[in-house]
Amino acid sequence: GEPSQIIRYRPGHQYTTHPDFLDPHDDDELANGGQRQATFLVYLSTLPERAGGRTIFSARGKQGPLHVRPRAGDAIMWHNLRPDGAVDVSSVHASEVVSQIGQQLVEKWVLSKWLRQRRYKVDVAAFRRQAAQTQKLRQAAMRT
Repeated sequence: GEPSQIIRYRPGHQYTTHPDFLDPHDDDELANGGQRQATFLVYLSTLPERAGGRTIFSARGKQGPLHVRPRAGDAIMWHNLRPDGAVDVSSVHASEVVSQIGQQLVEKWVLSKWLRQRRYKVDVAAFRRQAAQTQKLRQAAMRT
């Protein structure tokens, strides 16, 4: 898989609705390791219920949305592809806004790991460029 990422959400931060799968028509992105077939997310902090920060899967059809509250040490894993290899839109998710509770410091910390279909080779120079681009996208997606 790709290198793990640690993400911190401060009060007011959220990650808007997004997929972890890659554009199935982007041959350049898929050339190294194939599609992101699964995501493994580890919660590194616990947030009080009132603080929000839940991971939300809303495109689940008749089952209705799934809300996962962050609890340190808990982990969730989901598939980004259907068994036939097509992208699974029910894997699209968001992180709801983290809310401040009085004077209490509230931060959400997670470790994210994307698992690819084949071996992923880290090109250090490309990884640094991608990390900078990801940071820009994350800043745009997170509202402060």
